[in-house]
Amino acid sequence: MNELALERKPSILRELMKNHATASKNVVFIGEGLPHPETIPFSEVSFTLKDGTKKVFTGSELVTAINYLPTQGNPKLVQKLREFMDRFHAPLRWEDRDVIATAGSQDGLSKVIEMSLQKGDAIVVADPVYSGLASNVRPYKAQLISAQYRKNGLDTVEMKDKLTAIWSSRSKDVKIPKILYINPVANNPSGHVISDEQKREIYEIACEFNLLVLEDDPYYFLGFQDELPKSFLSMDTENRVVRFDSFSKIFGGGLRAGWMTGPKEIVRIVEMHMQVSVLHASSLTQAIVLQILEEQGWDGFLDYTKNVKEFYRKRRDQMVALADKYLTGLNNHIFRLWFFT
Repeated sequence: MNELALERKPSILRELMKNHATASKNVVFIGEGLPHPETIPFSEVSFTLKDGTKKVFTGSELVTAINYLPTQGNPKLVQKLREFMDRFHAPLRWEDRDVIATAGSQDGLSKVIEMSLQKGDAIVVADPVYSGLASNVRPYKAQLISAQYRKNGLDTVEMKDKLTAIWSSRSKDVKIPKILYINPVANNPSGHVISDEQKREIYEIACEFNLLVLEDDPYYFLGFQDELPKSFLSMDTENRVVRFDSFSKIFGGGLRAGWMTGPKEIVRIVEMHMQVSVLHASSLTQAIVLQILEEQGWDGFLDYTKNVKEFYRKRRDQMVALADKYLTGLNNHIFRLWFFT
C-alpha cells in the first residue's frame, strides 16, 4: 500500500451506518442525514423481468432501495455475494477475505490501483492490455512489464524471464513490480481465454515474485468454453488475489453493479475510500440485483448466462462469416478473430 492508502481512516458516521442497517425499528438514528421516508416522492418502485416476473418495492423495502446504505453494501446482498463466490469459486480462507459492492468492477479496480501505485512504479500485464487499465495507470507514469499473447495463450516464459531480469539487475530504471493485472476470460481487447493450466503457472510466478494479482473478470460467464474455468481466486493459497466481478455484461451496464473480493486489509482500504467518495454503490441497483439473484437461484442464473452466451456466440459466428465473405483479399495481413474463443 502507498502512503495515501495508509493515511486513510474510517469515517465515523459511515461506520455508524453499519449499526443502523441492522438495528431495531425502534431505534431513532440521528448519526447521519438520512432523508425521512415520509418525504420520499415515490410510493413504489417496480421492475418486470422478460419472463413476466414482477417485483414491487414498497414500505421498508422501498426505503432500503432508495436510502443510504453501509458502504460495504446492502447487508443481504453482501451475504448473497459471499454465497455467490462460494458457489462459483470456493475461495480458501474466507476468514482472511471479504467482499464489497462497487459501482461496476472498474470502480474497485481503480481504487486498488490508487491505493497501490506510486509514480514510476512497474506493473505486470498481458499484451494487449485493457485500455481502461492503461488509462488508469497513465497518471502514475507506470512502466508496463508485458507478456505477449501467443497462439497457445499467454507467454508465461516471457513473463518469468522479464521478471527474473528485473530482480537480477535491480536497475534504477525499472522498479520491481508489485502488481500483476490479468483479464483472464475473453480478454479485452484480444478475446483470449487463459487456460486453467496457464493460470496455475501465472499464479506460481506471482508467488515467486511476490505479486498482488488483480483478476479483472467481467466476462467470466460469457466465455465460449464448455465448462466454467477455474479462477485465480479459487487457487489462491497465499491470499494475494483481488478479484473484480460485474453484472454489467449480464444484467445491464448502466446498473453499475459490481463487487470486489480480496484480502480483508485491501477491501477495508477500498471501503474507507468509498466512505468519503461515492459513500456506497447505488442502493436501488443493489436491491434489483438481490431480487434477481433470489428469483433465479444459482441454477436459474447459470441457465440465464448460458442463454446470453449463446446469443453472443451466434453474433460472433455471423461476424466471422461476414468478414470471410466481404473482407477476404482486401488486406495483406492475416486477421484472426479471437473474440470469446
